Amino acid sequence: FDKWFAAIDGSATWIKELKDLRNKVMPAFKECIEARDLSTFPPELCDRIAKWCCRSPIKLSKCEPVVKSIDEAAIGPARKQLSMFEWPKDEPAEDSEEEQ
Repeated sequence: FDKWFAAIDGSATWIKELKDLRNKVMPAFKECIEARDLSTFPPELCDRIAKWCCRSPIKLSKCEPVVKSIDEAAIGPARKQLSMFEWPKDEPAEDSEEEQ
């Protein structure tokens, strides 16, 4: 997905809902990943995601392949539009050596 460019209708009603959903999903997902327990993801967010995904498809226009991924191409203020997750580093358990 990250080596394509496409345009959307900026006045589409679903944009506000998607942004709100993303603002709730990303922190909840981050907590689950850091806790290493996906079962803690809020079921109500799962329901909202499923409902949103069942809507009519998003209409794209001006679809074009690009040379650089969006992560490489976005600079300055455009980088604020990227949704990225930095995976936390796994720390070795302190007592794992004692058990062996």
